[in-house]
Amino acid sequence: MTAAAILMGGMLPMLAQEQAEEFTVATLNVDGLPSKLLGITINSDGPGETYTPEIANYLLQQDYDLVGVQENFNYHDYLFPSLEENYQHDECYGKITLEYLVYPLPFDGINLLWRNGIEGERTDSVAWKDAYGIINHSNDQLTRKGFRRYDLTLTGGAQVVVYNGHWDASDENDEAKGWDIKDREARQNQWIQLRDTIMKQLDERPVIVMGDVNSYYCRDSVKHHFIDHIEATGKATVADAWIELERGGEYPEMVEGPVTHDEGGHGWVRQGEMVDKILYINPTGGGKLTPLSYNVDSVAYVRSDAPETALSDHFPVAVKFRYEPAEETPALPQNDWMEELDDNQLVAALSLPGSHDAATAEGWAGLGELIGDMAARSQDLTIADQWKVGVRVFDIRPQKDGDVLRCMHGMAGTKLLVGDFFAKMRDLLAASPSEFAIVCTKIDTTDGEPELVEWAPMFSSLIQSDSLRQCFVEFNPTMTVGDVRGKILLLARNKYADVPLGGFITGWSSDKDFAHQQGGTITGADGNNCPLWVQDYYQPNSDREGKDNAIVRMLNAAMDRDLTTEHPAWVMNYAAGNTQTFLSDGYRENAVYAHQVVLDYLEELEHNGSTGIVFMDYAGVEQSMSAAGDKVFEVKGLSLVQALIAQNFRNMAAGIRDAAADSSLSTLHSSLSDGWYDLSGRRLNAKPTTPGIYLHRGQKTIIR
Repeated sequence: MTAAAILMGGMLPMLAQEQAEEFTVATLNVDGLPSKLLGITINSDGPGETYTPEIANYLLQQDYDLVGVQENFNYHDYLFPSLEENYQHDECYGKITLEYLVYPLPFDGINLLWRNGIEGERTDSVAWKDAYGIINHSNDQLTRKGFRRYDLTLTGGAQVVVYNGHWDASDENDEAKGWDIKDREARQNQWIQLRDTIMKQLDERPVIVMGDVNSYYCRDSVKHHFIDHIEATGKATVADAWIELERGGEYPEMVEGPVTHDEGGHGWVRQGEMVDKILYINPTGGGKLTPLSYNVDSVAYVRSDAPETALSDHFPVAVKFRYEPAEETPALPQNDWMEELDDNQLVAALSLPGSHDAATAEGWAGLGELIGDMAARSQDLTIADQWKVGVRVFDIRPQKDGDVLRCMHGMAGTKLLVGDFFAKMRDLLAASPSEFAIVCTKIDTTDGEPELVEWAPMFSSLIQSDSLRQCFVEFNPTMTVGDVRGKILLLARNKYADVPLGGFITGWSSDKDFAHQQGGTITGADGNNCPLWVQDYYQPNSDREGKDNAIVRMLNAAMDRDLTTEHPAWVMNYAAGNTQTFLSDGYRENAVYAHQVVLDYLEELEHNGSTGIVFMDYAGVEQSMSAAGDKVFEVKGLSLVQALIAQNFRNMAAGIRDAAADSSLSTLHSSLSDGWYDLSGRRLNAKPTTPGIYLHRGQKTIIR
């Protein structure tokens, strides 16, 4: 990506390659309960051995692409054999017999058939956590009711996810007497369980939810607890094909008391609504499903010798969908954005996007599995994905965990070991030698000095190992981009040896007072040092004004620095912070405000200098979901990363506006050649007379 491209927007669209296609989905309760058990008739009007083969013939005639079946218990041997020439399906678990002496019986009666040519895999089978009724209330706890998930690739290449399930039923007598409250509570919890499962696994693929849901919009709070909740996240839209195509998008109103079956209705119809439903979820920015037709077949789905009788107690519900790929997939910013930086540019004079507690999206280990997402998560992208969007500074906490060093956040351990982190950095730089990384480390001690005594030799041995030692570069205050390309600059806040491999940081301050923030120092292996200015007011809580003002004061100071001295100040400005002690949502809430403060600041035309390093939470994402999954925070972490990257080229463009319109860097460099510039890239009116370091004719020049 050229400097001009960064200045003009930072991202170029990449058209999706998938093709649109149409396919038909059906859901059907095949009523596969046994006709008799112990000689007692329990399902006298079911299809049984006689009519289940006719259900199979019916499905062959309809030529559906996907068929989700429920209550496929005792007669699947009569259903599947004739279908297997045209369809594949997942495993059937078992039949309802007296050989099982425990409940729930260890099978769910749920299966999916997918037409040959479609690639399918069942990836999960989940039982409901809540159900009601063993020997009454529709006996929902006798079998392992729940849902199954399937990952499917259609014949045209479209990828969709399907959830097929069977929900808690209600006993009509209980409903008439108002005794069905426990059934409705169970269904509500089942919808919530499915919702939470879907949202944890949601990606760019659209989702189909279908089955015998035993729910009515006029009776159950499906819209509130499932549909509205998902849409409130901003991550997806949800719709019911019946609502969209048959009711113009209008949901039935909730009613009090029992809702009787429609007269002459079949398939559990109430107020025109069936319990067999097909919903679809379109993820924001992903593939899109549009329902084209909706059909309940009450004509052909009948017994050959009794055409007035349906083949089972539910009619098949079918929806034809059109799949469309995302109109465009935004490309991540070019990995190698540093390629266009001049080798002579001071590292101290750059604007660098940094990630606070960078490893907290790598998964959790130990105590982190219990508290990580709720209390310690400050990133949504992995280290590799942060690198892809342009982050080049990483804050990690390398704690001792038994015999290994683990990236931690407080007491919460991540799955990422420190050795694996540095190996990842090494490999990323090997693939992109024009780039460099700065890694800042701090150990959050719980035992104080004894813990550091054990930690220090482990950390020193790790970074001095044969596989890593050559990756690091020694610190000096006026190091340039050319000095560090392809390397890691390690800046440690805890002493692990007498001499640093990169640099040691001392005098760190978490105060919001600017005078205290100027007391830091970075010292290299040769003793050469420089001032470090740090704004790390990390726990502002309700002091919004204090945090925002502290960020702006440090931005002003960074841009007003004298970068011509032999010991220019380095700047670390933490937009990161927490408004809710020990809660991940506090990092999200702070990011909403703090990131906007920096973005607004950089929008001002006169602010075209260096920001130094800006650390942020939720780097590289525009939105972050709350820990509870009930709120979306507009963190604008991708916008901030892009703005900081662009800042490195903005001062160049400010001095030579005509050349900036041309994306050719050769034009830019030639325009720079005759002028004098300070190390922030700001053009001077004439040759400087003040002693210091300047840029002239593409070279670093010292005026004495």
